[in-house]
Amino acid sequence: MSRRVLITGLNGFVGPYLARALHDAGYAVAATHYGPMAPHPVALPPLADLVELDVRSAPETAACLARIRPDGIVHLAGFSEPHKSVSTPLLTTEVNVMGTVHVLEALRAVTPSARCVVVGSGDVYGDQRENEPAFTEESPLRPRNPYAVTKAAADWMAEIYARAPHSLDIVRVRPFNHTGPGQQRGLVCPDFAYGIAEIAASGARAGTLAVGNLDSTKDFTDVRDVVRGYVRALEDGERGAVYNLASGRSVRVREIFDTLVGIAGLDVEPVPNPAFAGAAASQVLANAERFRSRTGWSAEIPLERTLRDLFDHCRASVTAH
Repeated sequence: MSRRVLITGLNGFVGPYLARALHDAGYAVAATHYGPMAPHPVALPPLADLVELDVRSAPETAACLARIRPDGIVHLAGFSEPHKSVSTPLLTTEVNVMGTVHVLEALRAVTPSARCVVVGSGDVYGDQRENEPAFTEESPLRPRNPYAVTKAAADWMAEIYARAPHSLDIVRVRPFNHTGPGQQRGLVCPDFAYGIAEIAASGARAGTLAVGNLDSTKDFTDVRDVVRGYVRALEDGERGAVYNLASGRSVRVREIFDTLVGIAGLDVEPVPNPAFAGAAASQVLANAERFRSRTGWSAEIPLERTLRDLFDHCRASVTAH
């Protein structure tokens, strides 16, 4: 089992959760970050090393791996805001595609025996079509925005590096929507939670909140379950394989909204957000049976607990400011 694991992209939403999960599993955790370390509800464990790294730089990335020489890598670093990627396609490509290539090239040159878990995205599959079954790893990739396109490209590059002549020890994971305390605005769950928390902080018992299409359905998993999955992929994933990570349950966005409103104990009316005018409802459901069969992993945390923990964090953040 790998003992020294490097996390790229520690200062994102998922990074501190993963650092804690790896530390609790007995690993020495090293990490990279880009820019300031933002406040996070999860306290970082002791780190074997912490390096500021811009994965867009091939020399910096190679020097980082030469310094740390990890036994395993979980490559989290990336541009992860699908809506913003529409206006920043160049940056998204540089970070998500070239950043991944730089990590894989450094891996090949410096520590070719290390296992690398490349974190992709369930967004690569796009939306399900009418009567289409849940997405499996064999489903066609139909990315629908620059973020998803770059995640698909990075996924394919990782597959190439796993094959001859490179034959690196790579496992690819495709997590679907995940949320929890510490997730920033820009995605549906924290947008709802922060908006409702702001209404509560104002002292009002009722209000309105701008929303997108509440008829969309998504497959949501708690971030704490997802990072458990990354650890299992590192330990037990099959070399060269790709795995979906998801709850396997399709949830209507309206249920997310109603649950958060109920947790807050408020009367909040959803109103259409002009930014999403005319947007069609999307449908997403994943099949994670391959990963469950290989590792025994499954999503365990109920969605209501996830949303309650998220709302409590958002309410505390709003109150503090």
